Amino acid sequence: MKWVGKLLAGCAISLMVAAPVSALEVGDKAPRLEIEEWVKGDAIDLAKTGGKITVVEFWATWCGPCKISMPHLTELQTRFQPAGVVFVGVSSEDIRTVQSFVSRQGSGMAYTVAVDPSGKTRIAYGVRGIPTAFVVGGDGVIAWAGHSMHPGLEKTLEEMTAGSYDPKEAATRFRLIKSYRSVMRKEDYRKALPLIDEMIKLDPRGRNQYEADRFHCMAMNIRTSREAKAVADGVIAKIDDARVLATMAWRMMDQEEGYRGQYDAVALRSAEKAHGLLAGDMDVLRTLAYARYLNGNVASAIELQKQAIELATPEMKPELQADLDFFAEDVP
Repeated sequence: MKWVGKLLAGCAISLMVAAPVSALEVGDKAPRLEIEEWVKGDAIDLAKTGGKITVVEFWATWCGPCKISMPHLTELQTRFQPAGVVFVGVSSEDIRTVQSFVSRQGSGMAYTVAVDPSGKTRIAYGVRGIPTAFVVGGDGVIAWAGHSMHPGLEKTLEEMTAGSYDPKEAATRFRLIKSYRSVMRKEDYRKALPLIDEMIKLDPRGRNQYEADRFHCMAMNIRTSREAKAVADGVIAKIDDARVLATMAWRMMDQEEGYRGQYDAVALRSAEKAHGLLAGDMDVLRTLAYARYLNGNVASAIELQKQAIELATPEMKPELQADLDFFAEDVP
């Protein structure tokens, strides 16, 4: 079995809570959309939405986490369309690249898409990482900002369309979550760990990711690292989101995260549970494939990776094939 110094090229599962989001905050006025061309759907002017809600997401064709979020955004667009909510994905890439990509996605990207090659819109929104989404109310004010897969996006849309959204409460919640993200980004795990229970109370829909963060904080903090393995199964048992479990597994298998190859067996248990919850998902399959490979089951890794390739979009297949070739090098 080869020691792997870094994550395979195919790893595209994102870390939702620790990622930076934007310089803008809830309550700020949303900048106008500086769009060169609308690739799919009608043009949107945030000053003329007629009081309707707009979700502005920043993404790119090369961004793995962005691709993962597309089915979720499509589902939300379909669900909230009767309430007049419009989703728009903004890319800073060239028009041909985006047009080709959107065409291949078909109904898998069923929302408005625009290109801003100059990056004016992205800069105006202060985007620090992608995918990042903003919920803009009919008054042109930002009601929520965060990772496109974060449950807060759905929660905010539910509240706004039901008329129960509280701007002051949302602003307070956003500032506290942003502070937590900052601590995680700085890798101050000793400071972050005591905050997790508070974050779950504040942001209950993010519970799964916070539980995964709990394990990460314990494993990375030298004072609690010995306890991490002991509590790992308990943390995994609390998480019922396949993508969070898969992300947790990738973290443990990535040598650059600092786990030093000591948690491969735990990663396998996390990946196995993710597969049990969402067996037909490409990213879950590739996660389990890598986990089984690291735990010595090369034959199973190869079979799972082949299944993942069958489910992959054309642009993703080369990356997954490279991973498959990597596994196959260990076959006698």
